[in-house]
Order: sequence, then structure tokens, then C-alpha cells
Amino acid sequence: MAKRKFKSLSEPGCLEWIKAELDYEETIQTIWSITNNIIGYSMIAAFIWFGVSHGYWGTTQMNVFCIAAVVYFLSKYLYYPFVKDIMWTELKAGGGQETFVSILGCLEVLYGRFNGSGCYSFFSLFYIPLIPLGRYQLYANRRMIQLGDAQYFYHTFKFCWREILYVYLKNWSFAAMVFAAIAGALSGWFIPYFA
Repeated sequence: MAKRKFKSLSEPGCLEWIKAELDYEETIQTIWSITNNIIGYSMIAAFIWFGVSHGYWGTTQMNVFCIAAVVYFLSKYLYYPFVKDIMWTELKAGGGQETFVSILGCLEVLYGRFNGSGCYSFFSLFYIPLIPLGRYQLYANRRMIQLGDAQYFYHTFKFCWREILYVYLKNWSFAAMVFAAIAGALSGWFIPYFA
């Protein structure tokens, strides 16, 4: 959406423009999320179909991939609904502004969408969460994974182990699927198609 500057919120049309901009950003994020889901789920289904139809069922790579896929879907669609609306009652520190730095998914990556605007900052390695650094309620629109520096206003809250468990389950199971697919490719699954 085109940038438009207002000198104050009381100017005619300012609040309407802000609402329209937020609606536009939310629509883009929803479309991006749905597109990612369709592509990701199609790739999971295609990998399983390929493994089954070409005699790789029961191999280590297929077993790891399928178990990781089950953990991924259970964490995302069964476990997450129980933890996403936990109340943010354990305030640790007041508001402030902080820059979260991420380079290709390394360093401080933000995960989660708990209670609307809540998330965790993790020390991550290529989008794999390793150590939780903070639990925040952010007062700004944000991407789930930053490709560079991002500044946010926030409140800091104490950790909730149930939310941290969700971040680990979802992201490590996804990583396990990627590693299993790469291991399958490296072990010669696709060589007949390139020979």
C-alpha cells in the first residue's frame, strides 16, 4: 500500500487509512500463510507418495520423515490450540523498544503467535530454534521469521514451558522432515531419474 503521512491521528481520514493499511497487511499475511501451507503440505504428500510407490517404505529416511510429519501436524493442529490463548499475566518487565537481528535464520528469530501478539525470541541456527532468549508481547506488525534487523515495541513476560514446547515440537519436526528428505536424496533415491 502506498505510504501516506498524517501530522496527527485527529486529521480527517487518518484512522481509516491506518485501519485499511492494517487490513491490507493482514490479508497479505493470510495469503502468504495459505500459500506456504499448500506448497508445504503438497511436498510432504509428494515425498510420502514417492517413497511408497518406489519401494522406500520402511527405510530409515521414510520412518523418520513420517514420524516427524505426524509430530508436526499434531503440534500444529492439536497442541497449539490449547496453548495459543494462554493469558499474559506474568509480566517480567515494562515496555521498551528492541532490535531483533536475524541473518538467514541465524541469531534472534521470532516464533509463535500466542494470545494474538505474543512470541518468543530464540537463538536459532538456520531457523532451527536452539535457546529461548525472551517472551514478548509485540506492539507492531511482524513477520514470523525476519530476514534482517527488525525493531519492535514490546513488553517482556516470563517463559511458559508449554509455549516453548510447541515451538520446539513444530520447528524441530519440520527440520527432521527436511533432513530426512535430504538424506533420502543423498542415498540415491532419485539417481535413476538423472542417469
